[in-house]
Amino acid sequence: MADQNLSGIGIGSLTVMTPGEINTLSGDGCLSDGSCPTSGSTPATSSALKLPLGEATDAAGNLYISDTGNNRIRKVDPFGNVTTIAGSSEIAGFSGDGGSATTAQLSAPSTIAIDGAGNIFFADTGNNAIREISAGKILTVAGTLGSAGFGGDGHAANVALLSAPQGFAFDASGDLYIADTGNHRIRKVDTSGDISTVAGNGIAGYSGDGGAALSGQFDSPWGVDVATDGNLYIADFSNNRIRRVDAVTGILSTAAGDGTGSYTGDGGLAVNATLNGPASVVTDAAGNLYIADSENNAIRKVNHSTGLIATLAGNGTALFGGDGLNAPLAGLYKPYSVYLDGAGNLFLADRLDLRIREVSATVAALQYPTMKEGKTSAPIAQKIENDGNAPLDLTDLAALPATTNAALDFTSTDPITTSCSISLALPVDSSCILAIEFTPVSVGAPGTGVLSVTSNSGNSPVAVDLSGIVLSVDPSSTTVTSSLNAAAVGLAVTFTAHIASPNQVTGTVQFFDGATPIGIPQAVNPASDTATITTSFAVLQSHSITAVYSGDNLNAASNPNHPLIQIIEQATYLNVIPTANPEVEFSQLTFNATVSGWTTAPSGNITFTDGITSIGSATLNGNGVASFQVPSLAVGQHNITAVFPGDANDFTSHYSFVQTISLAPSSTTLSTSNAVAQFATPITFTATVTGVSSSTPTGSVAFKDGTITLATVSLSGLGVAAYVNSTLVAGTHTITAVYLGDADYATSTSTQIITETIAQTATSTMLSASATSSISGRPVTLTATVTASTGSHKPTGMINFMDGNIVLGTSPLNNGMVSLTTSSLEVGTDNITAIYSGDSNDTTSRSGLLAITILQAPTTTTLISSQSPVPTLTALVITATVSNGGANNPTGLITFSEDSVLIGVGKLDGAGIATISIPSLAAGSHTFVASYAGDSLDIPSNSVPFTQDVQLRPTTDTLSTSATSLTGGQQLTLISVIRSTGSAPSTGLTGNVSFLSGNITLASAPIDATGVATVTVLLPGTSATISSTYNGDANYAASSATPTPVTIGPPPDFIIQATPTSWQMQSKQSLTVKLMLTSVKSFADSFSLGCLGLPKNATCTFSQDKPNLEAGSVQSVDVTVDTGTPLLGGTEARAESRSVSRGIFACFLPGCVLFGLLGSRVRRFRSIGLVLLLMGVLGLTSALSGCGSIENNGTTPGTYNFMINATSQTGVSHFVNMTMTITQ
Repeated sequence: MADQNLSGIGIGSLTVMTPGEINTLSGDGCLSDGSCPTSGSTPATSSALKLPLGEATDAAGNLYISDTGNNRIRKVDPFGNVTTIAGSSEIAGFSGDGGSATTAQLSAPSTIAIDGAGNIFFADTGNNAIREISAGKILTVAGTLGSAGFGGDGHAANVALLSAPQGFAFDASGDLYIADTGNHRIRKVDTSGDISTVAGNGIAGYSGDGGAALSGQFDSPWGVDVATDGNLYIADFSNNRIRRVDAVTGILSTAAGDGTGSYTGDGGLAVNATLNGPASVVTDAAGNLYIADSENNAIRKVNHSTGLIATLAGNGTALFGGDGLNAPLAGLYKPYSVYLDGAGNLFLADRLDLRIREVSATVAALQYPTMKEGKTSAPIAQKIENDGNAPLDLTDLAALPATTNAALDFTSTDPITTSCSISLALPVDSSCILAIEFTPVSVGAPGTGVLSVTSNSGNSPVAVDLSGIVLSVDPSSTTVTSSLNAAAVGLAVTFTAHIASPNQVTGTVQFFDGATPIGIPQAVNPASDTATITTSFAVLQSHSITAVYSGDNLNAASNPNHPLIQIIEQATYLNVIPTANPEVEFSQLTFNATVSGWTTAPSGNITFTDGITSIGSATLNGNGVASFQVPSLAVGQHNITAVFPGDANDFTSHYSFVQTISLAPSSTTLSTSNAVAQFATPITFTATVTGVSSSTPTGSVAFKDGTITLATVSLSGLGVAAYVNSTLVAGTHTITAVYLGDADYATSTSTQIITETIAQTATSTMLSASATSSISGRPVTLTATVTASTGSHKPTGMINFMDGNIVLGTSPLNNGMVSLTTSSLEVGTDNITAIYSGDSNDTTSRSGLLAITILQAPTTTTLISSQSPVPTLTALVITATVSNGGANNPTGLITFSEDSVLIGVGKLDGAGIATISIPSLAAGSHTFVASYAGDSLDIPSNSVPFTQDVQLRPTTDTLSTSATSLTGGQQLTLISVIRSTGSAPSTGLTGNVSFLSGNITLASAPIDATGVATVTVLLPGTSATISSTYNGDANYAASSATPTPVTIGPPPDFIIQATPTSWQMQSKQSLTVKLMLTSVKSFADSFSLGCLGLPKNATCTFSQDKPNLEAGSVQSVDVTVDTGTPLLGGTEARAESRSVSRGIFACFLPGCVLFGLLGSRVRRFRSIGLVLLLMGVLGLTSALSGCGSIENNGTTPGTYNFMINATSQTGVSHFVNMTMTITQ
């Protein structure tokens, strides 16, 4: 016999309420059995647990608990009965292996697990071992009982050393993973019983993420779990992290927690959140993580798909409570262990609350605010999550009859709306929202309801329990406010009670000071739903103010949730006196503040603000006086507020006033470096500004010439401003300096008046030219430069440029210079001068003579055509242009010649251009030359010969045909249309057009006056490609048309058919054959009919002698074949004798078999004469060979082939073959 570990993973959805309702399963909150005020209603909830650290369930619904402080393992059956299954006493010890578990000694048992066979495993942490209970017997599976240490890797696990192992887990193969807490390692016991280390190097610390797990560091790993994908998750307690070891790569990483011992991150990524002492971790089928965040008194959940973390249970406080509510509302106290059963229920060891609690997967509990019966509450969201490993199909979101007093909100625009759907499957690890409304129909305290949801999940249905106080009237709430808090003794205070209700409020409100009523009940003002009362207090103390609303026929009575604390203090008065108001800037200012009205001397500080800016404070002395040395204030008005904040006995008071700060006075002096100077000589003016001895004025000084500001100069750090001027015009000037002031000092004007005298400056004028020798019409630039004898300024004014006594131009100086460009200097020598007229500051001056020589200008003659090349029959303009490179164009005559022959003379216009017009030119090249004769200013010149290209005028040839599809023998008309391209000239087209079929010329025809040529041709063959070519003339170029394909079909014809064409009959019988003649291609004619190759004694007759076939029609003829009457001639056979010639012809017929054979080869005959000739010859041959006497013995039995023939009058002939079998 052998043991085999069996395991499996079910596939299916799992509906989990998130959050679910929490309840206590075991433990009464007391450390020992006996009277306990928090005992529950079952044996399990009325018995004591001591610091439990582990829990698990089996398939029968039994709950197993590590009663850690009592050193026992307890079992709670489904009815709540408690038994001890391991541990002999509360005293820790190590003994009992191999014996009954109930007589063994344990030491601080922790994590517990149950296998499929019902064997119980637990971490006997104090004994440094993992132990198993099987069939009531106990044994050690890992560790040396009672011995702590590290060792044994590679050997049997039950002789290895562990150190305080807190957690363990099995994988699907039955391998055991142990959180070897004291050794800071994760150990593995395989199914053969050997132990090894799979994670951690044994050194307490944090490192190794991203590397091999064996090299990583842990710090007191407390819990471990193996996910369905084989990944290992470790609760790294002192590192405040959940670590992950990849099942494939063995790489270590962090799955949750950033290492900081704190409580943050809900709603964000788990790796960015903070944990505090995570002691246990488990996974569900969807891969979600559940973490016992022990020091945060919470259970956290990490969504596998999104990586987001949230709190699943615990409100963060250490106060026990919340049973019967959704788990986030409950108080937990150091939860150190979590466990999931197959239905998704979460169990936790609430260690310091001394309880084992369960968070239901299938039941949630929602509490609603107090409401009126018959109304619908605002919706509250309840999340449903699929924590299985297959899609979840919700089948009914409000299943009856279980659903009562509950409804769902599906309004998409509401803040909370239902997203769950019965039409869309919920993917694995996804969630949806139920927006649940409470709809009680009767009064209850509390009223209850249920929403039931069904699905394809194995734990269906799930339910949400609804509860809330339900009244016969609408609930109300009361809030109290104070008109002044704190307030002074004897000062009137108004209290207002605000009643909130959906209805108009009536009734009264009684106000209370503690338990003492304040006055009588006050009526509620229905317009504002408020009631008020005004009172005052004579006692210095805090007063607890409440207001009780009486209610009315629509609204319930209500009290404030929180009382208003009214503070009463002694009234005080504050006064402040400044040492001066207004005060000059830079003078010391003091505020003297006095608090009065007190009975006990006030203490504390008086604070001073300038507007909203604090400027300091001063401490009160024993007489209630404070002196405040005011820091420097800017010039202007300041809104000063002094505040006494009050103390334990004295009410606050304040005092406000306006403090004015005035500008400090200043004085200004002025000096000059030179009182008399020539224009443009630099003169320095110096202004000095002084203020109070403790500061130097800043800002700027304006230097003025009378009322005109010359410049504004900033003061130096010494209060000095210097201004250098070289632009004062000639004359007398009165100079002053004005200080413009700054934020602290007032303005001031210099007391000295400076009189400055300025004289004119002598000048000299220089003249230059861009060239002293130039060509007529070329621009020459003259430049005059005027220089002042002193200073660096540039004279202004006008320059006259003179050519002798002739004024060439007048221009203003610019920066002491001016240029004039002229092209009008005469040929010869020109004497040029420049005369400066002077200005207010500078004297006049004249340049010396400048001689410039002007020569005649060379010219260039160019020749162009209005169009080149040009078509024949086109008018042409020849243009000659003469240029001299100057501003004035040449004048005079131009002579034009064509091919060395003078053709005309033209006169240059103002632009130097002359033209000649030519009506047209013959095709070819023509050479033109233009010759310029010159004038007084310009030299003659000839153009370069210009070649004019004259081209034949292009044409187009458009070919059309009378048809593109012909029948044999049909004539075709061809039309060629020749056109000139562009505008039509007056001279028309001449010449011939050639018509071709492929490369063969069909015909040639001259074009008429309209450019059209026409021919009619007969085309051979079955197809042709027709084209045409215009041969051109003296003015027009040749051209060809696009080829046109023409198809030539057969001539009209007919079809002959017979029914039947084969038959059997007895000798001397007759048969009628239906002969059909069909017109093809409108064939029309009359026909001769005959039977060729009939056997002896057989005849055929036709219903029509010469049938006529109309075009496009069908003609029917009956043919009677008779095998019992000799053929006497004609188209029918008779029994009686006829003429001899007809009888002889009948004798010819049997011999025509040879003709029938020939007819099978040649089915059309053009000559009826040829047919008759052949028939005659063959008939004669047959007659000679055996046509004796005519007898009627009938046709001999056998099979005979013969033809029925039809021949038209135009010679077209066809036949049809017939087969006749004579049976007897």
